[in-house]
Amino acid sequence: MSLVKMVRHCLGHVKRKMEDWMVVPYLKAASERGIYGAKIKVAFIVHEPETWDKLQPVYERMSLDDQFTPRLIIVPSFDVNLSLGTKYGYELEFFSNKYKDVICAINEHGTTIDLKSLKFDFVFYQDPYNAHYPKNIKSNQVVKYSKICYVPYGYTISENFADLIANNKAFFRNVHTFFSANKMDGLNFERMYASNIKRGLQRIRYFGYPCLERYTDVSTEFELNRITWTPRWTYDPTVGGSHFIEYKDEFVHLVDDYDDLKLLLRPHPMMFHNLVQTGRMTAEEVADYKRILTQKNIEMDINSPIDDILEKTGILITDISSIIVSYFMMGRPIIYCNCELPPSSEFAEMLEGIYVAENWKDVKKYIDELRKGNDYLKEKRCGILQRKSFNVHRNSAERILDDLKGG
Repeated sequence: MSLVKMVRHCLGHVKRKMEDWMVVPYLKAASERGIYGAKIKVAFIVHEPETWDKLQPVYERMSLDDQFTPRLIIVPSFDVNLSLGTKYGYELEFFSNKYKDVICAINEHGTTIDLKSLKFDFVFYQDPYNAHYPKNIKSNQVVKYSKICYVPYGYTISENFADLIANNKAFFRNVHTFFSANKMDGLNFERMYASNIKRGLQRIRYFGYPCLERYTDVSTEFELNRITWTPRWTYDPTVGGSHFIEYKDEFVHLVDDYDDLKLLLRPHPMMFHNLVQTGRMTAEEVADYKRILTQKNIEMDINSPIDDILEKTGILITDISSIIVSYFMMGRPIIYCNCELPPSSEFAEMLEGIYVAENWKDVKKYIDELRKGNDYLKEKRCGILQRKSFNVHRNSAERILDDLKGG
């Protein structure tokens, strides 16, 4: 290494260390701060109905507990470039219709609220990307006056996703309590912030995944003719890729093979935009495909909460996705369109009870067998769900509330 490169490398290391040291006083202040009032005030900064199920059990449990005063702070959902949204849309309608006492983060004049003046003891973020939030609601500002908490918006099911925390220090270094959904994410957080954890500035808690609670008691009785397909939004192989282009026409033809099927396509909200942006489909082809779905009476739902959709589903066809975990908890059959990403230890357990398809021929074969009543992996799934690693998700939200009551 040349002298110049060596100096640059050292300066960069010092800069990163200084950035970490700068946040320590705020974390320390948050750790020592007492409760502002008789009730514990908690803010949930939200912008996306599609993933609200991850925080919903915590918020709704708090709403019934007289020791808490929870509030929803709504920001405009991010735009097609995954940047800060500037105008409210369906997210405001969804949350304001579902709950009372919601607060708009941005008023009609474009001014962001003074979150500090509301004196929240704890602040939960719906996702860990500061780019999705106004400047004075980003984690590096909120950490100065409130304890930041985080429940993952997705369940990590591949080792390739385990570096999210390491690559997003701008958010995670400000998190006071990380409620990890699984051991992989938790151990990564512990490794990255070992010094702060040792000093009591940051915490890691393993209380299970709150959103999985509702699935543990859902009836295993279901209609096999209700099939949902959830293709991935991108063909990027580093995040698993997609099978949408390859299977989109075959999916439509299922209604020709069976006259009683109720099909639902649930793409990621960004899927069609990404396909057009990357040149895999034109806008006209997307419009034509949507028209075909309508003609075939195939429902497409992009924005509804995923938990509502999964509970109505009898067979799930899916690319790699954290929703596999939610659906698996109901004990129902999953047809997984395989990819090359290495599974996490938890997902590897689940795969023992999941039908793995390498192509559409496999998908069709599994549908045929399941509709005949030949769900030969059912007992395997039920056995897996009795293991300790899956029972931990029961009463997860209640354990989070108990932890926050202790400060």
